[in-house]
Amino acid sequence: AWGDSLRPDARSTRYTMRADSVGLDTPGQQLKEMRGYGDAVATAARDSLDGHPDWVAGDSLVAQFDTTTVGQRLLTRIDARSRARAYYRVCGEDNKTLAGINYSRGNRVVATFGEKGVQRVRVEGQGDGVYLEPDSTTSC
Repeated sequence: AWGDSLRPDARSTRYTMRADSVGLDTPGQQLKEMRGYGDAVATAARDSLDGHPDWVAGDSLVAQFDTTTVGQRLLTRIDARSRARAYYRVCGEDNKTLAGINYSRGNRVVATFGEKGVQRVRVEGQGDGVYLEPDSTTSC
């Protein structure tokens, strides 16, 4: 999908991607890959009360999905390139307390995910960012 007056977006209950053009690979009606080109932004729904989603952005994005052991689709990797940046919150081991807030940017940002969320974020090329540690009473 593409558009010049309205930007296309792909939405699910958990994720959204907006870009100048969006492409989906759905072999066997199972989402395998989602691509966004031209000022692309992907967001993830949060259960927090502040309403601000985690997000990844870049000139292009490629999101890859796999199936969990219980048959649900799971985001496994997202790759942002050129003017790449990411904002996400890290929950503590109890999955209730906010451990930190991260904002990173670089030529490329690659995030890998597991069933419990972000596992690792790698920033390549002219990378910088900030990591903030909130007080211990802030919840996820």
